[in-house]
Amino acid sequence: MLSVMPVAAQRYTTVPITPAANAAHQTAFTGDIGFGEWFDSPDLAVRGVPFRIEMGERDIVRLGPGQTCEVPLPGERAAALHLLATGGYLATPGELRADITFANGAREEHTREIVDWNYGARYPGDAARTFEPTAFGGAGKTLYAYRVPVRRKSLPLQSLRLTAGDRGTFIIAALTIEPVLTQEERLAPLPESDLGILVEGDDGPITRFAAEQLQLYVSLMEGKRPPIGQADRRTVHLRRDADVSARLGEDGFRLAGEGESLTITGGGATGVLYGSYALLESQGVRFFMPGEEHEVVPKREVSLAVAVVEERPDWARRGITYYPYEFDEPADWVDFAAKTRLNTILFHAPAPDWWEREREMLNPELERRGIHIDFGGHFMPGLLPRSLFAEHPDWFRMENGERRADYNLCPSSPEALAMIAQGAAEIVRRNPEPEVFSIWPDDLGGGGWCHCEKCAELSASDQSLTAMNAMARAMREVRPDARVVFLAYQDTVQPPTRVQPEPGVVLLWAPRERCYVHGLNDPSCPRNVAHARALEGLLRVFDPAETEVFEYYLDQILYQDIVPTLPQTLQADLAYYRSLGIKVVEPLMVSLVPFRSVLANAGLSAGLQWDEDADPQAWLRDLAGSYFGDEDVSQYFVQRETALRPILSRCYDGIEVPDDVASTRRADTERSFVQEFPLAWGILERALLRVPGADQRQRLLAERAGLFQAVDHARALARP
Repeated sequence: MLSVMPVAAQRYTTVPITPAANAAHQTAFTGDIGFGEWFDSPDLAVRGVPFRIEMGERDIVRLGPGQTCEVPLPGERAAALHLLATGGYLATPGELRADITFANGAREEHTREIVDWNYGARYPGDAARTFEPTAFGGAGKTLYAYRVPVRRKSLPLQSLRLTAGDRGTFIIAALTIEPVLTQEERLAPLPESDLGILVEGDDGPITRFAAEQLQLYVSLMEGKRPPIGQADRRTVHLRRDADVSARLGEDGFRLAGEGESLTITGGGATGVLYGSYALLESQGVRFFMPGEEHEVVPKREVSLAVAVVEERPDWARRGITYYPYEFDEPADWVDFAAKTRLNTILFHAPAPDWWEREREMLNPELERRGIHIDFGGHFMPGLLPRSLFAEHPDWFRMENGERRADYNLCPSSPEALAMIAQGAAEIVRRNPEPEVFSIWPDDLGGGGWCHCEKCAELSASDQSLTAMNAMARAMREVRPDARVVFLAYQDTVQPPTRVQPEPGVVLLWAPRERCYVHGLNDPSCPRNVAHARALEGLLRVFDPAETEVFEYYLDQILYQDIVPTLPQTLQADLAYYRSLGIKVVEPLMVSLVPFRSVLANAGLSAGLQWDEDADPQAWLRDLAGSYFGDEDVSQYFVQRETALRPILSRCYDGIEVPDDVASTRRADTERSFVQEFPLAWGILERALLRVPGADQRQRLLAERAGLFQAVDHARALARP
């Protein structure tokens, strides 16, 4: 986790902890003990963070098992919330959940492990930030300061809901809001480092950002601020070079250290940025998921004695698809993309005006990271208002001889096509930044297309492509380079046979119904063989070089929040897609609830897009050691995936399963629940006994909760 920078005390906001309404809002553990006996003054500081404890006997929160209270918050933005809290009757640390609600209704969930007030010495990692009042005849009772990082830093706060775990009692004595600061404000209190950062030549926004990222993370590691623009005893040089560009591409880079000097040479500005992150990674910094709580930043002096390193990506365009939900921060995913060397984001939006609303905040972050933007969603039906049905029923689809206003349109209606084309052109006009637009039909498994006399001979793919062609013509009148995708998804995965794509229409392959236990071209999986055959047919219609792949490695709706890790599938798929001449893969990240398990596929996918020959198991070992504090946890992921294979397998969906295959699957599924899942749980429990650090313990607890959730959901999927 990122270290907390010193912040001037006056910049914090202390918040009265008295909830508006709370049945459990009482004094401390007994009625005659109030905090007035504990402290000489209501104001105190723990490691530079100020707290104010109201002295009245009822001015604290006491929560028993499962109890909840809600505290109103001032409508300001926050980098973090700091809780002064402790627990009672907890032989081992208990869990306190903090749900933050923002002014616009968005929310995010956090869980913190709270230590008993008598056992601070037993948990030195957890008790690193304590304050011990001398009550009860001088017997100290430990209060702990817990930092809860806020992901949605751009949104004003509204309230905090605190929920106790299923055992013990919790006291929350004070609450403080940490302000959102600029990098300059964050680093200003630090002494100056003897490491300087020099930008040579190019001083554009991406290279400047690379220098600022080095400055930030070196400051976090060393506790000293390296100046930008001057050499010192140690110096990092940032530069671009045409020869590196010719050999390694714009995103490629070269690191070369000699003595107390190191040069990061990029083929382009993005190469300088990726080389800067590579230097940080060589020092132990890791970026496993979006958000500072998922970053690993060791405390150490940065060494510039780095051997010569040259890297170039296997995929020129490396992507992810982001669907915005209320519990996470889009800017965090932009930041994570750059840190994992992704350079394309498809924003899969809930409404056509989403990018217009988010542009002011997100576009500067994208530009200084050199990230390409695609944009869209299931917008096409909305371009033909359903209110027009009464007046123009022939614009809408026919089913069983009747016109219906439910889904899509009648693509044989020139007026309907003109209407959606006009709307598509307006989307391009209002959104100049995206390079490729997704204006998809309704999100249906099938049955949403027209069966009128004129459309009867047109397949779902032909009808969809007819609509895309009409939109492409109008869009390119607004912007000649605009492109719109034909979505090969569910009932449109088969190639069109009667309609050809017009200029500006490109393929987006979205094989949601495939099997993710196997690679797409694995001959042992009948389901995937059929999908691979369909894709290869589509690529005879569409240009592979302009084709994009919308994969589902991170889609937790598809996986029912099981959060599988798919290293073999990822590696096999990427090699297959590249062999077909496809240039970009954008796996969909979507979830209805906050992640409990680490989203390992996000890092694995990014790493394999950069280097297809990378060892996924080595990446998992690094995740286990750096993030969880125990390299043996890598075996947890192996064990977990062994358990999930028979449950997630879709090899025979839609076709008869051979008797021997069905028998083997039943045996393997039973083994998953009686053997494989328990073994995975045991690996986490052993790690919890060994790992001393509070951050690592918190991550292990979250992963354990994710495993329990996965088992529950897997059980539901496994039932006949």
